Amino acid sequence: RSPTGSHRQGDTKRKLMHITGLGLRVVGVFCLVATLAGYYNAASYFLDAMVRSVLVVVLAIYVHLIIVEILRSLRMAMGKQPQTSERETRPSAVLVFLFDVLIVIGTILVITHLWGAFGNHMGELVSRLIFGIEIGGVSLSLIGVSMGVGVFVLLIWLTKSVQKILSDRVLPGTQLDSSAQDSLRQSLGYVGFILAAIIALSTAGVNLSNFALIASALSVGIGFGMQTIVNNFVSGLILLAERPIKVGDWVVAGGTEGYVRRISVRATEIETFDRASVIVPNAELVAQPVTNWFYKNRQGRVVINIGVAYGSDVSKVKKILLEVAHGHDKVLNFPEPNVYFMDFADSSLNFSLRCYIGDYGQVLTVSSDLRFAVDAAFARHKIEIPFPQRDLHLRSVPEGLGTMDRS
Repeated sequence: RSPTGSHRQGDTKRKLMHITGLGLRVVGVFCLVATLAGYYNAASYFLDAMVRSVLVVVLAIYVHLIIVEILRSLRMAMGKQPQTSERETRPSAVLVFLFDVLIVIGTILVITHLWGAFGNHMGELVSRLIFGIEIGGVSLSLIGVSMGVGVFVLLIWLTKSVQKILSDRVLPGTQLDSSAQDSLRQSLGYVGFILAAIIALSTAGVNLSNFALIASALSVGIGFGMQTIVNNFVSGLILLAERPIKVGDWVVAGGTEGYVRRISVRATEIETFDRASVIVPNAELVAQPVTNWFYKNRQGRVVINIGVAYGSDVSKVKKILLEVAHGHDKVLNFPEPNVYFMDFADSSLNFSLRCYIGDYGQVLTVSSDLRFAVDAAFARHKIEIPFPQRDLHLRSVPEGLGTMDRS
């Protein structure tokens, strides 16, 4: 158990003892005053109800602490650390909130009964809540809802466990690449979530035939305001199934360029070279042109443009450039490197060295290495890399300018 968790539990226990002590002191003072005033029955009734209410509140708080401890133990049993990121702890926080809602409702009902708010109807009310109450033609009960929540949590836990087993033990032994493994794992998670939700609703007492009405309402909502959400959802399924882009691919989508880090059913996360995460809706990736440098393979072309001075031996320049390309261990021999004489420019003879590398993710590093090597090779062979030059011709000289120059 972490020191932070122990410290928080210690604070909770101190607050609990403080609240309990304060409540008992208030009860004692009130009962003493009522007794001295002659209201013996009122003092006795108030003391009995107040003590029971305090005990109910204390019991509810301890039930909350027990539930939190059980969820923490389950997280550790699943291989997760107690201190995790906000995204990972969100499901546990939701479960704690749901249990707290049930605890608060039960505490309020019991306390109000202790103070006589329901009279003799408390048993009937509790029976209806526990065994079923009709709401809009749907019979819901506390037992059914609790079982539904429990079934949902259990099925989600089973789905996560199966995903973990596939990721750690099964999929690494297959011939699937990492992106295909990730797509399979995510698809399994979505299917598991949908099945868990349907089974949980059925367990809670919701008639699944009523989903026809829900689907009709959703279709109206889709027509008015959910087109974008559904479009992104369907596009996400297309990306996971057809895999035009995969996790780890270098893509250019619109004005965004970087590596694909995550593909969900709503959006895709692209990490730029500045380490910024850009969230792109899936509908844009399906409808807009996308450049994927790693679509079929990771090979790519490197282009180095060089200019040499007029009067240089062009055959020698070509030979040097090819030697530089063949001398780099990242440059592929097939397709073989080529040198092209591109242009007679104003100040230089322009050449282009073009070669292929096996991993286009290293294009910047290889391009830099080749430029360093070309500069060093040209220096050894006395080949000049020119800079732009301009000749200025004055057709006429203003009178007196020559005299000023000679002076």
